[in-house]
Amino acid sequence: LWCVIIAFAFYVVALLRLVTIEYTSSLLVQLGLVSAVDFDRLVRTPLSPIIAGAYDALMAVRGGHSPNSYSYKVYEDMTLQFIVWLGTCVGMFFALWVFTTMCKCCRKWLTFPNEMKWWGRLVISFDNLTYWIWFWTSFFWIGFNVYLAVFPASFHFNNVGMMSFMLAATFLNYALIIANSMR
Repeated sequence: LWCVIIAFAFYVVALLRLVTIEYTSSLLVQLGLVSAVDFDRLVRTPLSPIIAGAYDALMAVRGGHSPNSYSYKVYEDMTLQFIVWLGTCVGMFFALWVFTTMCKCCRKWLTFPNEMKWWGRLVISFDNLTYWIWFWTSFFWIGFNVYLAVFPASFHFNNVGMMSFMLAATFLNYALIIANSMR
């Protein structure tokens, strides 16, 4: 239960940070763990030609820019943020593996998962809970898409409003999980 509560707290902090801060560099640079020059040299410089090539290929397939298209810099930053996020996830899973392996020596005193299979079972249990919590979303999207097919509309959502809605829905999701775990 406490792992779910801690994960929820980190998730809320990450969502608030995502909406309130405009990312121009990596979190590692902002925390001072990596200098901006090293980040550009190790991440941005090697990936920029690959991202530019993918962007040009997609523009060729799409037939150029549309009136709603953003500049190349936006797509480059978005792709780099995703790559850094993916690398962070891999790094965190590696750190979890190292920590779990080190906890094997303390299994007599600690009721912490001492093998990765226990983390897997925890994730599977969490995934099984999400099926009955979020079953209604498919009906909502089907109805929403049918409505838009009948009554066309254009949308530009305020990111703070959408973030607030998503945060409230996530809070309710975790509240249901925590309440279910306490039974």
